[in-house]
Amino acid sequence: MPTVLVLSFYEDETARMVVDKLRAYPVDTVWFDTADFPLAAELAAFPGSSTLGTLQTRNGIVDLDDVIGVLYRRPTQFQMPPGIADEHRVFARVEARQGFGGVLAGIAARWVNHPSAIAGGNFKPKQLDVAASVGMNVPRTLVTNSPEQAQKFACDVGRTLIYKAFEPPTLPDQKVIFTSVVDPDELNDPAIGLTAHLFQEQIPKEFDARITVIGDACFGVAIHADSPAARIDFRADYDSVTYHPLSLPGELPRQLRAYLDRFGLAFGAFDFAVTMEGEYYFLECNSNGQWSWLEDETGLPMAEAFAKYLAEG
Repeated sequence: MPTVLVLSFYEDETARMVVDKLRAYPVDTVWFDTADFPLAAELAAFPGSSTLGTLQTRNGIVDLDDVIGVLYRRPTQFQMPPGIADEHRVFARVEARQGFGGVLAGIAARWVNHPSAIAGGNFKPKQLDVAASVGMNVPRTLVTNSPEQAQKFACDVGRTLIYKAFEPPTLPDQKVIFTSVVDPDELNDPAIGLTAHLFQEQIPKEFDARITVIGDACFGVAIHADSPAARIDFRADYDSVTYHPLSLPGELPRQLRAYLDRFGLAFGAFDFAVTMEGEYYFLECNSNGQWSWLEDETGLPMAEAFAKYLAEG
């Protein structure tokens, strides 16, 4: 029977919303977390042959040739046997990623999204290039490790700059680095020379927009902030923001779909700054982003759109 494979940790409420909607479709749905491999799952795959093979999970046996859709959310780390030496654990996890991960990555199904496409679409400078190439407005941006270039850019732009981190920090003592306004006096800091920095003109926005695209379905949400911190980065103060469904300008859905197609993505969570004049400025796209809280806030049928896309195969 056609099967949708859900790859995420079992407590993922966003994935559960999609699984609940998939019950209305004539497909089997199997939820699997990669943490179950190899201790609680068994793989038998035959690359290069006429059959992919099988995956035996705690939730049943999956014939990989029957998989027509894969929801790739947030699967967790492969778990090795307790007591294994550290160097052996590292080796075993690498082998699991190459072998087990390589087999799953070869499934010819509708992925939301394929991990290789997620990786390719994750570079913010490339995102800005592609957004501009499909006709979207992008803020003037500088990527540099030069204090002198940063100061020159600030003078050329002639308005307030913001700083963004490229990725969330991975150190255990680090929290989220929110978008922040740049003090011009800080642009002569030699520490800028220690790594790449992204500086961008601050768009004078009326509100933020989060647009979730899955297949050809677009769901726009206006995010209005009522605190200084949230007006710079709404993640800094969720308690002060309100949400409203948003009608999108005529050309924007086509541009969003063209953007995703350039990266081979089925789904993207786009962030825009929207000015008083109604101009949309592309900020970034998260190809494995959150959206469920927006459905909770607005009632927009996003989980149903994900289920429909996956079940169509």
